[in-house]
Amino acid sequence: MNITEKEKTVLQLIAQNEYNSANYGIPESHMETVTWCNHIDVGYIYDDMERPSLRSIPGIVASLIKKELIDSDGETVGLTPLGFQIWKTEILRPDEQ
Repeated sequence: MNITEKEKTVLQLIAQNEYNSANYGIPESHMETVTWCNHIDVGYIYDDMERPSLRSIPGIVASLIKKELIDSDGETVGLTPLGFQIWKTEILRPDEQ
C-alpha cells in the first residue's frame, strides 16, 4: 500500500495525540489512539515531519479512511488495527521520544 508523507504525518498526529488515552505517549493498541476530530493537529510529530495545514487535514483523513487505516464517526477518529500496525512498524520511532 502506498502511503504519502502527509498521510504518515496524520497517522502520527492521531497515534500520539494530546487528547487520546495515551496522552502524547506510545499507545499499546489501536483502541488508545481515539481522539477528537477537531484536535488532530495537536499530536506529536517528529522534527523531520511537516505539520499539515488545518485546511488539508480533512482531505488527508478522507484518504486514510478510504485506505482503511483510520476510522471516524464524525466526532472522533482513531487508527484501525491495520493503521496501528503500519504506524507501529513504519512510522513510530521510540528512540526519538
